[in-house]
Amino acid sequence: MEELEPAKCIWIVRNYDHVVNSMLVSFANHAKQVLRVAEDRLSDGWKGEGMSDQTHALVRKLAHPAINDASAAALIWYFRNVLFFEHEFDRDPRVLLVTYESLTARPRSEFGRVFDFLGLDYSPRISAQVFRSHRGRQPKPIDRKVKEICVDLTARFNALTTP
Repeated sequence: MEELEPAKCIWIVRNYDHVVNSMLVSFANHAKQVLRVAEDRLSDGWKGEGMSDQTHALVRKLAHPAINDASAAALIWYFRNVLFFEHEFDRDPRVLLVTYESLTARPRSEFGRVFDFLGLDYSPRISAQVFRSHRGRQPKPIDRKVKEICVDLTARFNALTTP
């Protein structure tokens, strides 16, 4: 953001179970990707970019040859979203945290809030086609320790987004 000043950032976070379900439908080989990142955080392109040593050590600890794709997808969700706190975006007035669920549940008010933050005019027609896409799919089984860190990170986000 410093290079593109006066840039602002919208950080959108989505429930990890929904992200895992979506990732499993849309992409493959999450376990292989996580194992590569565990070996070398920069080996898989942007996925490990910006990762702290502490998070990399955690990924190395949790990634194992038998990790299933759902657990690996959840681990990717974790190490990409923990960046929000590691880079102190929760304290940066140039960053607005928005939940995907709030965008789809209350598109007019949430898009209005985003546009206000950016200093732009908002029209309801911009968000007229936004709808909830979660169809009640059951969460996939995730390794207990991976689930624990996802639950903890979700709680940190919820503390910032729940009035």
